[in-house]
Amino acid sequence: MNRIILIGNGFDLAHKIRTSYYDFLNHFWEELYVKIQDKEYREERYEDEFIIIDKAPAHWISGKGYKALKGTLSNTMTALRFKNKFLENLSRGIDGLNWVDIESDYYTLLKACFQKPHSGYTITELNDDFSAMKKHLELYLKQVEKDFNKKFPVDEDDNILKRNIYKEIYSDFKLRDFSEDSINKLTEQEFQRIHPSVKALENDHVTIQEVSENHRDGKLIADLYHTEEKNRRRKLRELLVSEASPNYFRSSKGNFISQL
Repeated sequence: MNRIILIGNGFDLAHKIRTSYYDFLNHFWEELYVKIQDKEYREERYEDEFIIIDKAPAHWISGKGYKALKGTLSNTMTALRFKNKFLENLSRGIDGLNWVDIESDYYTLLKACFQKPHSGYTITELNDDFSAMKKHLELYLKQVEKDFNKKFPVDEDDNILKRNIYKEIYSDFKLRDFSEDSINKLTEQEFQRIHPSVKALENDHVTIQEVSENHRDGKLIADLYHTEEKNRRRKLRELLVSEASPNYFRSSKGNFISQL
């Protein structure tokens, strides 16, 4: 069983990781802006899978990204034509609201395509455009993660945070936090595993050292040995969920809990 860490929405942004759709789209246009400025395209046609510019400008206004590109093209009376209409729709968020919501925009366009099937933009075309943007988003997020990992930790506070996170992930499980069904199942599994050794000890066939594989098992066998047989399951269950559980059970990843 692996430990699952649930992180609330905004965790990445709170740690200054630029993972928002707005960050992604800004980065997309900033890279494209730099690419179009290359001498190869100066006063020549620029075309890729997303846009067409019939004549790339020779002179550019200061700035970068979508707004700077639009401003430059406006000054040179050159049109920006979109081959990817989904990108066109998303870019309106940068140009006007400074907000991008890919899921909402996709859903809105999907409804429009369904309600107006002869509008000139089909659901298939929308999905193709969406897939193209999704590939770029995936590459962007991988790069953001890589850049963050290179820089983190940057100070002692980050080091403390990293150690605390590591401790939470790899510390022993607290069995009392498990569901009742899981605890009952574990109780029965452990009882079936350990009780034959308790009976052997009870019948004077062996010593605790002979029947226990480790110190934890030895303590468990001894405690159950001194408990009435009819109460041994209940005693074992109490030990499982008690604060003393780590003294009796190995409760970290990769051991008997993985059976659940």
